[in-house]
Amino acid sequence: MNQELFPSLPAKPKKARKPRDPNAPKKPRALSTSQQIIIKHVSNMRGNYNPADWGREGRICATLSKKYGAEFLLWASPPEGYKVGSLTFYYSVLGRNYLSDQLVAYAKHKGVGQQEKQEIVLTERKIGEDTTTDYKPKTLKEFLNYGKTIRQLNPDA
Repeated sequence: MNQELFPSLPAKPKKARKPRDPNAPKKPRALSTSQQIIIKHVSNMRGNYNPADWGREGRICATLSKKYGAEFLLWASPPEGYKVGSLTFYYSVLGRNYLSDQLVAYAKHKGVGQQEKQEIVLTERKIGEDTTTDYKPKTLKEFLNYGKTIRQLNPDA
């Protein structure tokens, strides 16, 4: 098309593709995280290829992932004995309560909150010698570089 409009421009060569081996097995495309969440929680989405349904469920999955995290939604299981027709179930009171119960179990599973606090032991023993100076830092930068400034002013120290 550019050649027709601008004949002085050089034509761009097309990139050569490597031909696919006809005997090689076809690899299925890996599912995204949101697709895995949708397939896991929504009972009828495995064989459903309606783009409108997938788009709606994808948007709902994105908002749930922001609120709860994708890792948690992949870990959580759908409610037993109840077929979830859409992820909008988790917007209802029953769904929110179910997810909050699952969140508590997930926290126990991950060990969040069970981390031991590291205790800092202060001793009376000094590690270095005390220094006395007449110099007072005037700016924050001088205060943060206090030792460096003193060495610059008094190289004998």
